[in-house]
Amino acid sequence: MALGCMFINAANLVIQRYLRDAHFSLISLSSGVWGTLQSIILSFALNVFVLPETSKDMGYASCLALVTFCAQTSIVVALKHEQAGPVAVVQSCDVIFAFIWQFIFLGETPNEFRLVW
Repeated sequence: MALGCMFINAANLVIQRYLRDAHFSLISLSSGVWGTLQSIILSFALNVFVLPETSKDMGYASCLALVTFCAQTSIVVALKHEQAGPVAVVQSCDVIFAFIWQFIFLGETPNEFRLVW
């Protein structure tokens, strides 16, 4: 699964680099629509679709959407100005940053299971 995801991510970066003449909002919008459709279809297919119950949950979902949009837009803009290799290396550091933020803001230390998976 991880190997397949790696190949798909590499292909995605190369395709986005190839489309560097297109406006970044077009690429971000198409990625967002595609990801939203996949999420909705899979969540209904796996019977795990749940709407946010409180305004706090809706706020978290909105913040997650905003941060994801900013990250995707940053990657697209970076690919316009830089080769795909260095951008892929920086993008792969997001897991490391997630562990650091989780430790700093949530106080959760990564255990062996989280470090392996």
